[in-house]
Amino acid sequence: ASMGPATAPSTVQTLPQRETLGTGSRQSQAPNPAQMCPAMIVPHADANFAIPNAGLNALITGLTGSLDGPVAVIGAQTNKPLLYARFKDVKDKRWLQLSTTSNSRFPHCCAGPLEVASDAMVEIRGPRGDRFGTLEKGHDATWYMHRAEGPLVHRVYMMNGQMVAMDRSLMAGTGMFTPTAFELTVSPGRDPLLTLVSMLIIILTSPDIRR
Repeated sequence: ASMGPATAPSTVQTLPQRETLGTGSRQSQAPNPAQMCPAMIVPHADANFAIPNAGLNALITGLTGSLDGPVAVIGAQTNKPLLYARFKDVKDKRWLQLSTTSNSRFPHCCAGPLEVASDAMVEIRGPRGDRFGTLEKGHDATWYMHRAEGPLVHRVYMMNGQMVAMDRSLMAGTGMFTPTAFELTVSPGRDPLLTLVSMLIIILTSPDIRR
């Protein structure tokens, strides 16, 4: 089922100004299979996000219960909301949505169906509701993100208490659980939205990973 109508506004029109995520150029580049939302990519600087523990806990409990409003994903440096996370039920299955406004009808990313303590494959859809790829846990406690066409985009695993996303042999991003928040740093040129949704899927479906 499509997660958004084909008449949704263009991604660039509905995204925040580039300076809210960092400085970068809008120069056109050849499509990259590891990019779901190119307009959010910061070419020459890290993109830093944080989800305060209260919001993260609300998402975890909201996966099986109710969520009182969207949860803000803030800029780690500006402390201002950059994205909002919420759930949508589709055919009695819960999907995670990420958007740049708290009440957008057209999320930039959707992931589901999500179930606690499940290793089932999770589908990821991009800004227009198109199927981008899947995230699935392997037998080696590593999660693998594949494009819908098959190629591996990145893999995510735990290392020294941190969540690490690797794009082939290159670091795509790291996530850390601090006493106050989950903090994510995405490497220059990597897709922040794709890295964030991958790690949120893992946190929501494998809550013991925080321990």
